[in-house]
Amino acid sequence: AAAAQSLIGYYLGAESVARARRVARTACIWGFATGSALALGMIALTKPASLALLPESARAVFPLAWFFSALAQPMNALSFVTDGIHMGTGDYRFLRNGMVVATLVSALLLFGVDRSPGGTLATIWLVTAVWIAMRTVWGMARIWPGWGKAPLRPPN
Repeated sequence: AAAAQSLIGYYLGAESVARARRVARTACIWGFATGSALALGMIALTKPASLALLPESARAVFPLAWFFSALAQPMNALSFVTDGIHMGTGDYRFLRNGMVVATLVSALLLFGVDRSPGGTLATIWLVTAVWIAMRTVWGMARIWPGWGKAPLRPPN
């Protein structure tokens, strides 16, 4: 994300939107691939992670919450990358608005969490994944196809 931020800022300063878009595309591909690899690793290592990190009493609720967390990793990586891309373009207002919308929706979802034992942890991680997904979609829509006054919109 930091590399994309710097390179996009550099290329936009040099008035090369095409190169900035190429950096954005490459950063998104690498981010998604890295997040996907992390997700696969988390899923593959669920049992060892549970044994290494948790007391016996918490192991029953761990796998589903861990699974939701793992599924969120590709989106999480894209969200971080798009944050860097938008910071590189100086599009801070758009970032703020996306964060506010995602946080408000997720906060409302958290108010509805069933607080009975068993499903709470997994539900919280599911809502966290929704929050991450909203931020990812918000960030990606500004880049492709170029929603609103997108700084990376290709010239007509």
